[in-house]
Amino acid sequence: MAGSQAVSVRTDGREIAGHRKRKKKKTTRSYIFLVVGFLAIILLIQIIGLYSKEKSLAAQEAALQKQVEEQQEKSEELKNYEEYTKSDEYTENMARSRAGLVKPNEIVFREKKN
Repeated sequence: MAGSQAVSVRTDGREIAGHRKRKKKKTTRSYIFLVVGFLAIILLIQIIGLYSKEKSLAAQEAALQKQVEEQQEKSEELKNYEEYTKSDEYTENMARSRAGLVKPNEIVFREKKN
């Protein structure tokens, strides 16, 4: 025990300076660890935010892709209808339904309305 008291009571500066250096190293390491921890937390928050944004954009892309496909189908239907309106069959159907026209020697049967 007497030896350990002599070490802590030493005044030549070597032991006290060594203790200060170790304390300074521990404090510096603590600050570095704290800064790295904060940076890791910030990075994690950013990664989570980007992941959720990516999922949202993927869902939005899928919805827009579905709309594009629906509009392409509509466009195809309109092209087909346009072709039909240019045909003789369309003209004949319109003449029969709107104007009530019939072909020569054609007999038309109509329901009796009450």
